[in-house]
Amino acid sequence: MTTRPPLERPPLERLDSSVSSRTSQNPLSDKFAQLRDAAFYASDLPGFLLSADETLCYPHVYAGVVPEEPVELADVDAYFLEVWALWDEDFTRKLRTIEYPAVHLSRHRKAFQGMRCGVVRGDRRVVLECRGQPLYAAGSTEFIGGICYVAELGDVEEVWRKKREEQFRSFETICDSLPHIVWSSDEMGKIDYFSRAWYEFTGLTEQESMGHGWRSVMHTDDEAESWQSLVLAKRAPGQVDSHYRCRRHDGQYRWVHARASPRLDEDGNVARWYGTITDIHDVITMKEEARKLERENERLLSMEQTARESSRMKSQFLANMSHELRTPIAGQYGADGFQAI
Repeated sequence: MTTRPPLERPPLERLDSSVSSRTSQNPLSDKFAQLRDAAFYASDLPGFLLSADETLCYPHVYAGVVPEEPVELADVDAYFLEVWALWDEDFTRKLRTIEYPAVHLSRHRKAFQGMRCGVVRGDRRVVLECRGQPLYAAGSTEFIGGICYVAELGDVEEVWRKKREEQFRSFETICDSLPHIVWSSDEMGKIDYFSRAWYEFTGLTEQESMGHGWRSVMHTDDEAESWQSLVLAKRAPGQVDSHYRCRRHDGQYRWVHARASPRLDEDGNVARWYGTITDIHDVITMKEEARKLERENERLLSMEQTARESSRMKSQFLANMSHELRTPIAGQYGADGFQAI
């Protein structure tokens, strides 16, 4: 973050003249007013005062400059747009007057914090963060104006970098809490991120895993097919699902389900890959055991069917034999039981 230049302190004579210009019959009130003004001027935190009717503003030590006198405004829009040109925090557009923190506070009359905007200072683009506080007349609910405090976050490039780092840390925290392995790579599958689960599963270090190093734990019989599926998906972008064996830290090869989804650029080409790897070895093993049991059941059913058919054929054979044995004897005798001569 860029360090602000030392603040210029207003001369005490100016404070005295400001106080003496007030007509007051109460010395204690004058002393309090002097202390109040001194406390305001002594603050290291830049601020911006704006009256409720938006006719008076006072940019307090803004950018290290202390104005000699408060500014009387004939046209608040013209003043802010011309003198204090502000941008959105990404510097994509200039703000409208209603979006200025001080004007927002004056018109909405509600405290706020974390409002960001940008200002151009020479060749620098500086991001500011503001918080606002409405002001009321002493002992009254009459709104008399507001004060905005301004904190300089730094040049926009530095703010973007920190924001990306914070987002990535948040992304890492989420990914590390998942039971699945989460990864990301460039368009050709060159890995640049693995979640913590990968290192716990494989036992590899980050250095060993990055780039194409992760392929060292793939089973040699599965590597070519899995890699080919990613290459083909690059030509016709879409989700890729593959199964292969991956060597665990104890040396056992386990079946995993890998899923990859592409992020496309403006031309529809793959810019990056994001994906997960899930250990499905136990599921595969259970399915294989189930298939073995199914095949065994089919064999037993077939044997039972064969046995039943054999038994039926045996019974039929015996019945036929019994019939054949009886029929010839009956045909050789007459009604009286004697063979005809």
